[in-house]
Amino acid sequence: MAGFGYDNPGKYEDSGGGGGLVPSGWAPMKLIKVEEKSNDSGWRGLSMEFEIVGGPHKGRRVWPLYTTHHRTSEKAVEIGRGKIGHLVKAAGRPDAMDTDEVIGVVIDGKIGIKKGSAGYDDKNDVLDFRPFEPGATGDLAAAERAFADDDDLPF
Repeated sequence: MAGFGYDNPGKYEDSGGGGGLVPSGWAPMKLIKVEEKSNDSGWRGLSMEFEIVGGPHKGRRVWPLYTTHHRTSEKAVEIGRGKIGHLVKAAGRPDAMDTDEVIGVVIDGKIGIKKGSAGYDDKNDVLDFRPFEPGATGDLAAAERAFADDDDLPF
């Protein structure tokens, strides 16, 4: 017989795989990973992974996907490249030529919820970026207060 390694497992609830969606609103975050994606139809994009670094959702991650090339939809390219443009400007690196130049830079990201389709669940997206402005102490305490007091939040 093997013990569970902790007290009374019956008092714990299933977390549902990570806590569900992060609510819509601005949050301090940093880019931690980028992967180039493509398919046979000529679509190409960047899959990004951001970690929230302050506020009540600190430590959570979001994974937006931005279109950079598309054979038939210039609008998709315009939107994707526009969001990437906002990211590099918010990071203070408007002339960046590579994603390595913005990895690890703390910025504010506007989190949204993208409706699922074709049997997929809803998921978080990052809709926009703005420069992160730390408080007078130079840490994330001001960002945590700003996130908690943001009037755009639904709670």
